[in-house]
Amino acid sequence: MRWTPPLVRARYLPLMSTRARYWITVTLAGFAVYSAIAVVGSISTVVYFQRANVVFDPTAFVANRFLEQYTCAVFVPVMFWLVERYPLSRAAWRAHLPMLLGAIACSVFVKYALMLPLYHLWVGDWGIGYWLNVLDNFVPVSFDFAAIMGLAHALRYYRDVGERERAAAELHTQLVQARLDALRGQLHPHFLFNTLNAIATLMHDDVDAADQMLTRLAELLRHSLEHGAPEIPLSEELRLAERYLAIMQHRFSDRLSVRYAADASVVNALVPTFLIQPLVENALEHGIARRPGPGHVGIAARRAHGMLELEVTDDGPGLDDKSPAGVGLSNTRARLRQLYGDAAGLVLERAHGGGTRAVVRIPYRECAAS
Repeated sequence: MRWTPPLVRARYLPLMSTRARYWITVTLAGFAVYSAIAVVGSISTVVYFQRANVVFDPTAFVANRFLEQYTCAVFVPVMFWLVERYPLSRAAWRAHLPMLLGAIACSVFVKYALMLPLYHLWVGDWGIGYWLNVLDNFVPVSFDFAAIMGLAHALRYYRDVGERERAAAELHTQLVQARLDALRGQLHPHFLFNTLNAIATLMHDDVDAADQMLTRLAELLRHSLEHGAPEIPLSEELRLAERYLAIMQHRFSDRLSVRYAADASVVNALVPTFLIQPLVENALEHGIARRPGPGHVGIAARRAHGMLELEVTDDGPGLDDKSPAGVGLSNTRARLRQLYGDAAGLVLERAHGGGTRAVVRIPYRECAAS
């Protein structure tokens, strides 16, 4: 095998499969651990021999220590592979346990079949011989291999738990996205029905105004289709609300005025797509439409205590206790619950001085572009 320059190895290592990197890591980690055991054990034994004035052959001692540990390290990937192939799972442990115990016993015999020829090449003799080595070390080496299998099982269990948690998180994300898409699918037909109904009503009185409403509706729908993400910056959401109010302006004519009071510091905050539109629609239907004279709708946004507060107000007659919650508000509450859980909320209440006040509070987060 040709020697590969370090730069070439660094270049091609990322191209290796994840599985290959895993087995290389297991093998290198095994040799690293057993190298540390060999070094620490040798130093402690040499210090003891010197204090006890024990005479020993340094070559034979070092060869025995390091070969004893390294011939164990060779079996680390083998033990890990056996655990991968025959895990002690709840369903199969009765069948796999005898296989693993037999593999441990066979590995002890193979270990010393590998170790003694290497020891002979290093030192020049066969030491105490094959069978004495096996009989003398069978129990401790078996426990050593069993500990490696135990570690492999623990790491396998930890990995399986992590994979299950990732799979559950992905499934939860997909489920939330599916629910959000379903809620948006309900919201858009509801919005279209109300808008087209307003256009149909206006068609009898002002054809040009109805035509402009259809044009603005097409622009709004095109813009909404281009933003399929569940969240967008507040600045874009306000532009969607402006397009919707431009459509409604034709319906209410000079009876409707709109005030915006969004802090400049929160325009990059992330909000659910089409969050403001159902709140404005509610203000128009239950506020401005039921008011005999001109009225106004206010849209405000601010940051308070780590939360983003969106407020839509009107100066209509206000909601009474018997007023039903429309599809838009019900879907908005459901979308907030899916996206933020209990950290968000929608409150509909009487405004000071009359009218209705809708307040949405969601965790404050800014888009990455900001």
